[in-house]
Amino acid sequence: MAGPVLEVSTDSVPAPDRFGWWAEMVGNEVMPVTVRSAHAAVFQGRANAVELPDSQVAFFGFSR
Repeated sequence: MAGPVLEVSTDSVPAPDRFGWWAEMVGNEVMPVTVRSAHAAVFQGRANAVELPDSQVAFFGFSR
């Protein structure tokens, strides 16, 4: 049986902090990464995840 779907997004983060928050979240929760964007000031992102008995499935959607 799968657990509830968890969702996080940049909607609750002040616009100037969204890209940094997203990069840190992905780096902590998925794998270490270094990311850059020429559009960091208008960045938006959303992640959904569900825990399964032996794994986790996640979807990441984000602007460029």
